[in-house]
Amino acid sequence: MSWSAHTPFLNGVLDREVRETLKNCLIPDEVNSDVVRVYVVRALRNGVWVRLRRECRALLTVLSRYVRLKEFKSEVLKDVVRESLLEIELNTFKGRALYYGFIILKLEFNSLIDSLRNVLSRALYLGVSYLNNPPLFKYLS
Repeated sequence: MSWSAHTPFLNGVLDREVRETLKNCLIPDEVNSDVVRVYVVRALRNGVWVRLRRECRALLTVLSRYVRLKEFKSEVLKDVVRESLLEIELNTFKGRALYYGFIILKLEFNSLIDSLRNVLSRALYLGVSYLNNPPLFKYLS
């Protein structure tokens, strides 16, 4: 279970939409073993590695150490790897800030979310301000 499942004001549809937006925005389209290796190092450095599911850790370990491919051809494998990389990214401060920023933008301005490049800095700003608020203000706003 991911940390976003514990957020009290989210429904499943909004969570999926924000995750898809972040996956398209943060995770590279070309996923290869070098990209996986960079994300594994980031996960180990940030302490996210132990919070990942066992199968994600096993898959990322195998892909980063033993598989030397320039590109993964299987679309299913690409989707699973990109979901795992998104979990790593969402457990960083920047990822959480963007996640909550996109949720706030989605709730406030549903039409603005389509112009992703213009909204990214605003989402980061809103997410950081949300994460820096005391817990009482998070639920009251």
